[in-house]
Amino acid sequence: MVENCDKQKDFAYLVENHSGRIVSGQGGQNVKKDDKNRVTVEIYGQPYKIVGNAPIDHMKTVARYVDDKMEEIAKINPSLDTAKLAVLSAVNIADEYLRLKKEYEELISHMKKGEWQ
Repeated sequence: MVENCDKQKDFAYLVENHSGRIVSGQGGQNVKKDDKNRVTVEIYGQPYKIVGNAPIDHMKTVARYVDDKMEEIAKINPSLDTAKLAVLSAVNIADEYLRLKKEYEELISHMKKGEWQ
């Protein structure tokens, strides 16, 4: 799953709308559809087809995490519309990521200095 996922390549994914047209991707690059994993997920009640090199289980896990975060925030702020809920969820997920990244970098630094036991 995650350990098999190259952050730079494998999780560069595309989301297709209901007609199959690509609506977003990484760097505006065109990707051949025939060499990618595909999975349809539901996030906050809406279906999304995710296409990418990442393992399908990983893509489902990521989608489930986003859905859970949106549901969590919606319970706290029930008056938010979906767009604001999505942005607030993205901000919260980015905050979690950046805090964990900093912690990881500090641990690596301690290990390199021989401070890790």
